Amino acid sequence: MPGFHRRGVVREEFHLVVPVASDAAEIFARCGDQRNQAAALHSAASAALAADRATEARRLAAQAQDVLRSLSDRAREVSARGIVVQAEVALGNSEKALEIASEGLVAMQQQGDHLSLAEAHRHIAAAQLASSLHEEARQSAMAARNCSERLRGTRKWECKADALEMLAEICRQTKDFQAMTQAAEELAQCCREAAWPRREALALRTVTRGQLALRKPRSALEAAGRAMTLFRETGNSSAADEMRLLFARATELRNSMRDAARNARQAWLLFRERGALD
Repeated sequence: MPGFHRRGVVREEFHLVVPVASDAAEIFARCGDQRNQAAALHSAASAALAADRATEARRLAAQAQDVLRSLSDRAREVSARGIVVQAEVALGNSEKALEIASEGLVAMQQQGDHLSLAEAHRHIAAAQLASSLHEEARQSAMAARNCSERLRGTRKWECKADALEMLAEICRQTKDFQAMTQAAEELAQCCREAAWPRREALALRTVTRGQLALRKPRSALEAAGRAMTLFRETGNSSAADEMRLLFARATELRNSMRDAARNARQAWLLFRERGALD
């Protein structure tokens, strides 16, 4: 749940949110206020999912879907459907998650709303990834990213960032470090434009790891240095310490590559010298 994390809510507090939001939903239901009832159910479901209470999250999100369906609010319904998909994935029901996500994608394609369509593509990418359908998941994540380009402002940044995070993770799992690094670099730029330093730092950490895997120490050093600064500025000292280690690895790689290049040149000069003597 990126939105919760950006607002700085710690995981332990999600458990407290669930009963409060659930009680609010019941009050709104008794008052006949379906729109706020759905919003409260959605909040409760999101918190339950973040608190690793997947079964409860699935139940609450399904209730939110029912209310939103009665209101013909298809855009918000797709968001609730996404929680159901994530809950099914967390419960190990990848086939069910894929079925639910596919239904949502078809519905959003018919509606033509770019925000909801981007979400639907991202949900199906998550389900496909859980089903080890890596190429399909990659295509769905790219579709979500492309849909986000049709949006504006904060909605564009959030949809694009979520899609790029998904794409980077898919590429990491398939060990396509070139594509992973490209997605993470684009994600870092998106977060910089949106002024999300914590999320930018996380993206740059992925960039650093990718550049190290690609044996590009100079680019790794640049990303690691920026990430280290951002982690310090946002109070994440443990992540900053990790970046110091990655920075050291990049420095060691750069030095070893320089030594290797120097040794290769010396060997070549020696070879030429011996050849001239012969």
